Amino acid sequence: MNCCVACLTMNATVNAIEQISRTWALTQESLSIVRQEVRKQYQTTDILSRVLARTSFEEGGWSDAEADIATCKQASEDFAIMAMWAVFERQLIGRLEDECKKMQGNQPSDFNQLVFKQLAISIERWQIDKALDLIKPIVGRDLAGQAKNIKKYRDWIAHRNPRKATPARIDPNTARELLKLISMALDEFGQ
Repeated sequence: MNCCVACLTMNATVNAIEQISRTWALTQESLSIVRQEVRKQYQTTDILSRVLARTSFEEGGWSDAEADIATCKQASEDFAIMAMWAVFERQLIGRLEDECKKMQGNQPSDFNQLVFKQLAISIERWQIDKALDLIKPIVGRDLAGQAKNIKKYRDWIAHRNPRKATPARIDPNTARELLKLISMALDEFGQ
C-alpha cells in the first residue's frame, strides 16, 4: 500500500469515527435541551404548549417523558459504539487482506493466487478476536485487549444475551480514542 492510499484509509476511518462521535455528542446535547424544555413545560403549566402537541411527550407525565429521554440517551450511546466498531472492524479486515496481498510477491503463481483468493474470502468470516490477536505485534497486547473489551461490549449491546454476563461498560469517548489510536497504528504499519 503506498503512502497516499494509507493516508486516505486512515483519514477515512478516523474521520468516520470522529463523525460518529460528534453526532453522538450533538444527540446527547439535544436530548439534554429537550429534557429541560419538557420539564419546564410540565412544571409551569397544566396545559402543554404547541411545541409538545402531537408528540409522545404529550401522552404521559413528566416521569414518563424523563424515562423516555434517558432511554434515548442510552440508545444513542449504544448506537455510537456499535457504529464506531463497525468502521474499525472494516478497516481491520482490510488491513489483514492487504497483508495477505504482500505474500503474493511480484510474480504470484496460479496456486498462490488461488490461496490468496481463498484466504481473502475467509478473512471476512474470521472471529474478530483472532484478528485482534494478530495485530498485537503492531499495537501491543494492552491495546488489543482493550479493543476486545469494546468488542465484548458491542456484542452485548447488539445481542443482549441474558445467559452472558454484562461486560464492563465502555463509553463512546473511550471507544473513540482507543479505536482511533489502533486505526492509526494499523495504517502506519501498512505504509
